[in-house]
Amino acid sequence: MAYSRGDAALLGRVWAPGERARQDAARLRALVAAGCVARGVRHRFGRIEVLSTGGRLVRLRVVQSLPRSERVRSGQVVGSFAGTPPTAVTVELLATDDGWRLR
Repeated sequence: MAYSRGDAALLGRVWAPGERARQDAARLRALVAAGCVARGVRHRFGRIEVLSTGGRLVRLRVVQSLPRSERVRSGQVVGSFAGTPPTAVTVELLATDDGWRLR
């Protein structure tokens, strides 16, 4: 939703504050500064394995992919972003007062 609306504040629903959140927000702001948004940005998840839990933090090994999405300017498709193949990655989820967030 953040990328389709061009609203970096919505990334706070996904990310806990930190470097990865700042990097994602910077990418989105650069896209918006170019007069564009992205349509179709939807991560897909396959296998999920719990690696560890402790307190408010959970580490997971997930297989994720990102399908191709469209670069849109003034309602018109002006390009695309290549998707990514299924890849196993380690992610951390942090329990916050507002719910679980990626860290």
